[in-house]
Amino acid sequence: MREPRTSVRDLAAHVGVTNETVTARLRRLREANVLATTVVIDAETAGYAAGAVVRVKAPQRAVNTLRERFASSPFAQFVAEAVGACDLVVAILGVDPAGVRATLRSAICGVDNVRVLGVDVVTGTLAYDVNILTLPIRPWSPEQLPAPQPPLDDLDCALIRQLAVAGHESNREIARRLEVSDATVRARIRRLEHSPPVLMQLFPRPISRTDPSDSTVAISPGRECRTPSMTRNVRALRSGSL
Repeated sequence: MREPRTSVRDLAAHVGVTNETVTARLRRLREANVLATTVVIDAETAGYAAGAVVRVKAPQRAVNTLRERFASSPFAQFVAEAVGACDLVVAILGVDPAGVRATLRSAICGVDNVRVLGVDVVTGTLAYDVNILTLPIRPWSPEQLPAPQPPLDDLDCALIRQLAVAGHESNREIARRLEVSDATVRARIRRLEHSPPVLMQLFPRPISRTDPSDSTVAISPGRECRTPSMTRNVRALRSGSL
């Protein structure tokens, strides 16, 4: 997990098994969508200066439409169906607040009986765990990034596209696909990962389960929850004991 692109030989030596055993185990985990290695992009460095979490209430047919629209949007960072106060939770990125509003309006336009319960503007990301997310990874294009720093040329974009869906592949294999040298691939990855400002990092991403049971909690400071059990849970969340 610390070094996502460690070679099979080094992994085998560390664990004390053969190269063939490591190769077979990793292949099985990837084919079962339990493990993948991909790139994670820093939103601010990529040019996104605004974000919001949107909570939507709608009939199931409308939810199906909204889910597909949001999932296909390059600005939707997180899309999840929910049971409780809302039916859909979406995290949206934008170059500015107007961009966030435009994404939301485009998604709900023409869909009947949709109620936007809340649009919570993100003022700062305090913690975000990229190690447990749902697989398989959706292909995406770095050309969609609004203003990445450092700027990306065609080779950078092609490299990120490869790493996004097949970050476990060796530099030699990626270089073969891109028709460049191994050294070029290594140098480009090093520049994107380590030259300030850091735009990209490689991460292994395991899935928690096929049908994850996550919860999204909205907390309004200074407002008591309506039931004792909810109040206890919120207090526990604030104290870090839950």
